[in-house]
Amino acid sequence: MQRFPVLLWGAVVVVVVLLLLLVQDVAPMMQLRFPYSHTNFSLALYKAAFNEEQNVVVAPFTLQNSIAMLYSIATGTTRDRLREVFALPANFTEFISNQKELHYSLADGSEGFRMKNRIIVNGFREVDARMRDIMSEDLNTLLMYLDFGQRESVIRRANHFLNVRTNGLIRDTLFLGDVPKHLQLIQLSAGSCRPPFASGFDPRDTFGRDFRTGWIEKLYQTNTMYKEGEFRFARIPELEIEVLELPFQSRSDSIMWIMLPDRDAGLERIVKALEPEHFDAIHAHFSMKRASIVVPVFSIKTEFNATDFLRDTVGLEAMFRLRELRFFDDHDSSLNSVMHRAAISVHERTAEAGGVATVHSFSKRSAASYQFYVGRSFLFAILKRSSKQILFIGHLYKPHDLTEV
Repeated sequence: MQRFPVLLWGAVVVVVVLLLLLVQDVAPMMQLRFPYSHTNFSLALYKAAFNEEQNVVVAPFTLQNSIAMLYSIATGTTRDRLREVFALPANFTEFISNQKELHYSLADGSEGFRMKNRIIVNGFREVDARMRDIMSEDLNTLLMYLDFGQRESVIRRANHFLNVRTNGLIRDTLFLGDVPKHLQLIQLSAGSCRPPFASGFDPRDTFGRDFRTGWIEKLYQTNTMYKEGEFRFARIPELEIEVLELPFQSRSDSIMWIMLPDRDAGLERIVKALEPEHFDAIHAHFSMKRASIVVPVFSIKTEFNATDFLRDTVGLEAMFRLRELRFFDDHDSSLNSVMHRAAISVHERTAEAGGVATVHSFSKRSAASYQFYVGRSFLFAILKRSSKQILFIGHLYKPHDLTEV
């Protein structure tokens, strides 16, 4: 996923680069319902970034956990608001324990979601004891000391970290203007996922098929994948959508939802009506059907300045206005700005960048009585199955490889 949150604090700049992966836990405990605070935050972020005539993807899980890390060093009103917005425990020991459990579940693996953090400090300064406690418990967070007078070197190393930790999906996130010499700190959070589908699509079945888009529907063609089999579907009449679940291999603890609007239902109306409880409704209404499915090959990259979203929409204004963040022992800071960047690529084998579809002249009759044809704009989400948390959410307005018919 692409460019991520860049957080700037008064004398300190925290660059939170969020990248999302799907991660699998071994025998994870299942959450029965979608946690309200996280789902509400995820939908609010997506709605803030929404543009009906552009492809959009955001990574709420990474952004939320990057901001939540600041809870350990927050005081006063800022601490209270972080606890309310993200439903964090008042007890610091419990918070540390939860963070440790979270990052343990996101440990390295070839499949599933992973998250890594880097905190880059300008020069050598002593960080606050509570932040040191977080870092001692969290093996996914490392501290680095660099001279911000050598901005090119700082940017090169930060971008290299983000590029590597997002499997090449996020490149050139930081630029010279993002790292002024007075900056004291940069926080990078990178998430990535590359789980293979439980049953991949056959590339020989990938070729140009019809795709309609726009208020006055215009007919195009784009590369689409085809598959027959047993799939889970859910219909939500209130939203006028039908949802297809695409499972990844079992060890990834991840699934993908394709939410296809009815023919006359607009994306904007559906997104405005979408609420946290709808995710529980979708999950409760799934049933298995034998079907043939057609899904586009697609890639999306989105850059979003999340400052106004966090400050005004979410209600974390105190974090930007008051100097109530104590990263260093001798200095209190406030947040200045946050940028978010995300990217996703879906192809025959997985939901990860790098797939190339080959166009063939190929057709066959389907033995399945039910057909799910994604031939118009749709919503999607990648979810962590066990904890019911949204790793990525977005929509495809139109693929980039459209050819007019």
